[in-house]
Amino acid sequence: MEASGSKQADDHHSTCAEKFILDNGINLLSLKATDIFKYALILMDALFTETEMSTCCFQQVERGASSSKTPLPPGRVKLLEECLETKFGKAAYAANCSIIRDKLNQKCRDKCNKAKKTIQATNYW
Repeated sequence: MEASGSKQADDHHSTCAEKFILDNGINLLSLKATDIFKYALILMDALFTETEMSTCCFQQVERGASSSKTPLPPGRVKLLEECLETKFGKAAYAANCSIIRDKLNQKCRDKCNKAKKTIQATNYW
């Protein structure tokens, strides 16, 4: 009985771990970063395309100003959040989630500005 119970636990752990491995074989939990903020930024590059980041926001922020950008796909945003919680702990993520959200939204704004500059430079010539 005990052996089958531990096999079920192993199967569940294996299934849970598989969700952190992308179709291209990248294990999101094995990506290296020195802190939770840098890890979040690295995850953005792994989970979203340049186009997605430049045309979307990470999450809309309610600060009186409305964003015309749509949020990034919620399934991958949830996966990013689960990676942060798994690698750094739920308490660390909860304590820093608003800073992380701001940094990831800024990354999207930076990608958008870079894309605009590239288009302007191309149209100039």
